[in-house]
Amino acid sequence: MLYFFIFVDPGNCGETDLNKLAEAYIDFSNRPMSSPKRKFFFQKKLPYHNKLLDVAIVEIQNDFDLLPTKLSLRKERLPTNYDYEVVVSGFGHVKEKKHIERCPVLHSDAAIIEEAKKYLKDNASNLKFCLLPHTPYNVVEKGYTGYDEEHKLIVNTYMEKGLSGSPMMARLNHDASLEVVGVFTHAMPECFFCLKAQYQGCFPLKYRFEAGTRMISVFNDMKHRHYTEYIQDMFF
Repeated sequence: MLYFFIFVDPGNCGETDLNKLAEAYIDFSNRPMSSPKRKFFFQKKLPYHNKLLDVAIVEIQNDFDLLPTKLSLRKERLPTNYDYEVVVSGFGHVKEKKHIERCPVLHSDAAIIEEAKKYLKDNASNLKFCLLPHTPYNVVEKGYTGYDEEHKLIVNTYMEKGLSGSPMMARLNHDASLEVVGVFTHAMPECFFCLKAQYQGCFPLKYRFEAGTRMISVFNDMKHRHYTEYIQDMFF
């Protein structure tokens, strides 16, 4: 499972390009900056995708026996009566170093989100002035749009580019095993990466978040569209 726009519509222009799949591979090793020992290539097809959820499923060409043990995908709703964290693995504050963090999940009514929206509104004119050349101003106006959508999961952390497609993992109680509760799709606000390099450091880190799609939303969509075989293979 991966972020829809990585290979399928990299320009976000509404055109699918499956040729990108033929050029790509995945490496399950824990040494992202070195050459992979084994490359797993994708079949040139998409068994499932949902553009709204920003999620797609691809199939591996290699022998399945060589794949690592699959993770447990959570198809149930997440608790709303207490706060919890997700495990994030990717490139963050330490340059060119992959690391793992435990980061709190934000509810849509979290005070920090309201603060971030106010900051962006109050500083919109200055941020537009700091954008890279030819960047449309509406990327600033877009701000945190969509943070409260039902399928979204917002995490209070910030990472560098390349996190999209990574699993959001959580252990919801001491006796439970680690589950994938979502998949990262994009950072918020998008305009941060459109700022000139010399101005990015001026943007408050506490107002940068990572967003993803809830796994239950993927499960429900696949169930509604009768992807029975893939549901059995992935969620059970």
